[in-house]
Amino acid sequence: MSSPKGTLQELAVALAKKQSHQVNDLLEDTTILGGWKFEPTSHGLWHAYEQTTEIEGAGFVKIDAPLPDVKVDSELRKIDLNIMGGKMFVGEDKATQYGGAAKYFADKTPSLLRNAGMQAEKSLIYNNILPFAKDCGNIVSAGGSAATGTSGLYSMYAVRQVPSEVCGLYSEKSFQKGAMLDVEAINKGALYESGGVLGYGIRLKGYFGFMLANKNAVSAIVNINASHLPTAKQIDAMLVQARAHPSNTKIYCHPVLFSMIAGTYKEQTLRTAVTDKDLNRLITHWNGIEVITSYNMGNGDEAAVSLS
Repeated sequence: MSSPKGTLQELAVALAKKQSHQVNDLLEDTTILGGWKFEPTSHGLWHAYEQTTEIEGAGFVKIDAPLPDVKVDSELRKIDLNIMGGKMFVGEDKATQYGGAAKYFADKTPSLLRNAGMQAEKSLIYNNILPFAKDCGNIVSAGGSAATGTSGLYSMYAVRQVPSEVCGLYSEKSFQKGAMLDVEAINKGALYESGGVLGYGIRLKGYFGFMLANKNAVSAIVNINASHLPTAKQIDAMLVQARAHPSNTKIYCHPVLFSMIAGTYKEQTLRTAVTDKDLNRLITHWNGIEVITSYNMGNGDEAAVSLS
């Protein structure tokens, strides 16, 4: 039976039946990560794939004419997965006051999972999507340079998810015990010393990653601030670079940035009457492409991106 593909929520339903609640905590504050489709890796903790670099010769010919020779060049590439999770320690006395280490960890684990999900979403944006867009040349600067205070820098992205090319990756090892993240008691649940304090600990661990292997599916606008918002033409061009389609493409940005963009461009066409009681400045899509905002993206504190 082939391994399932889908969002982390869908994978949890299929593979994490013992602790399906984990994914709810993990994705509670991750609007971008929650929409990503994941596929199983080819080799456990790493994934091998072939990326086409050039295709020549295919085309139309007349009836009974000889077919042209076709040349397909490709490169074999490898992606290592990362660890999603963390560890938690509670001192012996605090555990006793709390009613036991097991109760303490049960109450605190949701917070650990939320943080793990938020960190994974930040990694998706800043360690994967941003450098990939830059490497592909699908990136433009809005012209901002300040990176402090409310006039600091933002970025926005267009991402088209393509099966087996632009997707998340997971190892089946992560789900072997019926949970998305494997939970183990440190020192087999017995007391141990950490930083000179005796107590108990657990660790949560899963193996996940991201694959970006289509240069025509990711684009970005960087160095944005209140004085240097992207023009409508730049946002349109960003969507063209990613070959955006409403069925599989999203725009990612921070809520504050999109509020500035929506306020600027919608107000240019907004008309109100004397009897209107609600001023709606909300935009949910740009040219049919849904906008997903995330508080895990930098709120005016991103470093300037050099495109030279």
